[in-house]
Amino acid sequence: MLKLFNGKIDLPFAPESLEQVLIEGRDGGESRVKDEVIANWCFEFYLDYRPAFDKEHHRNVALEVSTQWEADCENSSSRILSPEQFQTWITLLRECA
Repeated sequence: MLKLFNGKIDLPFAPESLEQVLIEGRDGGESRVKDEVIANWCFEFYLDYRPAFDKEHHRNVALEVSTQWEADCENSSSRILSPEQFQTWITLLRECA
């Protein structure tokens, strides 16, 4: 389970953290972290990208999560991102690792 601090995910912006965040999102009903919080963390991950140790595909997946949330949020009053979407992103990370 992810730790929150002041309503934000309390994890470093590292590739393994991105996968942990996506797993939390995928687990949906058991997650206490809202999709918006996950999407915001992913966008911050994208902005914090450091080519010295991060892989470009991690950055691209993080941006995709954030962008998808933004695109979908106007059309929903509850959960926005589906467990299947999160699983797709997890699979993309693992395939490129």
